[in-house]
Amino acid sequence: MKTANNSYVDSYDLSKIRSTPFPNRLLETAVTLPQTQARIILVIVRWTLGWKAGSRTERKASVSLTYRELLRLVGLRSPGVVGNAVAALVDGGIIDVLSDDGQLLVTSSQRRRYPGTLRFRISKRFVEHG
Repeated sequence: MKTANNSYVDSYDLSKIRSTPFPNRLLETAVTLPQTQARIILVIVRWTLGWKAGSRTERKASVSLTYRELLRLVGLRSPGVVGNAVAALVDGGIIDVLSDDGQLLVTSSQRRRYPGTLRFRISKRFVEHG
């Protein structure tokens, strides 16, 4: 595209693109992780930060997913692989897994024993501090 003074500007009109905000620090972390962990981050970001909640600037903080849904969205068949990846992301402070009432489920055994649907979110340290 040329501007009024005939200089070339290489840009996109983002007003026409439906997009998901992705915190820079999280992106820089995700590219260093094993593929399954990176895919889980992509799914959580898409289903949280990719959805507006209320005002134009507010985004969903968490998403309710069963492990079966997470497996499908990540594109894998092995619950063990996804469970291990979730555990590594929780242990690394990259994601949080919560109960329906908002209690953190820190250990794998807490998550396995929890009878309800799990809520996944990106750790606040990535979202609130970009």
